[in-house]
Amino acid sequence: MLADTSYHFQAIPDTLVSPLPGGVNVLVRFLFGVPQWIQIGGAILGVVVGGVLAVWLWRHRMPMWTWLRTRSALVLTLMAAGVAVLAVAGAAFGLASWHYMQHDNGFCIGCHVMGSAYQRFTESEHAQLECHDCHQQPITASMRQLYLWVLERPEEIGEHAPVADAVCARCHIQEDPDSTWQRISVTAGHRLHLESDSSALEGAQCVTCHGVEVHRFVPPDETCGQSGCHAPADTEVRLGAMAQQTMLHCVVCHEFTAVIGEQAPPQTVATGLVPSAEQCLGCHEMAQVMAGFVVADDPHEGDCGMCHNPHTQETPAASVATCTSAGCHAQVDTLTPFHRGIHVETLANCVSCHAAHTWTVNGSDCRACHRVIR
Repeated sequence: MLADTSYHFQAIPDTLVSPLPGGVNVLVRFLFGVPQWIQIGGAILGVVVGGVLAVWLWRHRMPMWTWLRTRSALVLTLMAAGVAVLAVAGAAFGLASWHYMQHDNGFCIGCHVMGSAYQRFTESEHAQLECHDCHQQPITASMRQLYLWVLERPEEIGEHAPVADAVCARCHIQEDPDSTWQRISVTAGHRLHLESDSSALEGAQCVTCHGVEVHRFVPPDETCGQSGCHAPADTEVRLGAMAQQTMLHCVVCHEFTAVIGEQAPPQTVATGLVPSAEQCLGCHEMAQVMAGFVVADDPHEGDCGMCHNPHTQETPAASVATCTSAGCHAQVDTLTPFHRGIHVETLANCVSCHAAHTWTVNGSDCRACHRVIR
């Protein structure tokens, strides 16, 4: 199940800055605050009065036209100037109101009562953006939300203005990016999750991971386990001291932003998320334990994860079982005459002869099984 991303509203404080200018707010809130039957009755009365006035004007159009024609040029000029002033003032007020509602984040802060969420937004990489750069919806939906806010029923607004992937793509998928985050379409983690045919990832969107908490765009630890994609039992670290010491996010080991070409096949994309030997040896404990290990000298030319699985194995020695089960050394006794002559119990434990990580055979170890012949 997806984590709860809904907006939780608080009671509107008296000190809240209104998105409506001046005394208009007081009047509108008074009108919207009266009983609903009065609101509906007032709306109907307004329509009726408007209709009657329109009919009256239409019926008296000729006398009014005659009256206008008999006025002096000065009076007509003054009347035209007055109408123009009113039109310009109305247009300016409308333009200012539109700009305020669409481009001033202060409008959204007052309406949403989302102080903590907006604070997180100002501390994020998106702090320079306007709310409507990402949150886009029909004007009718915005008017309904404004109505509910003025009516002091913000809890009825619910979750709104979802951010579609196309909105994120405008900034994060660019032809000539300045950073990896501007070209997420070439990163292993994003390709694997957005192009996967897994039913758990069906319909996955950017906000599935980046919108778990409102405006905190860095995915939290529990993100990888939502939607049933990665069960906690599969992501839990069990291997040795890592099980007690590791409280890190999955992406510390699985490099989500590893650059993979857009045309790379799926198997290559998945490989990009496998921790490299350098990553494994990068922690302090492994640097001490494996101080003499040279990655380039490993004949397997692979990654630590080829043998060690910290999510399923509890001890480093458990990796020995993978020698014959991973497909690389299956049925070793059929490969060489030497191995065919080794006892089954010895063959089952490769490290009896092959030193771990170097895999060379120390000749003196033969005496552990064979008595010296004089």
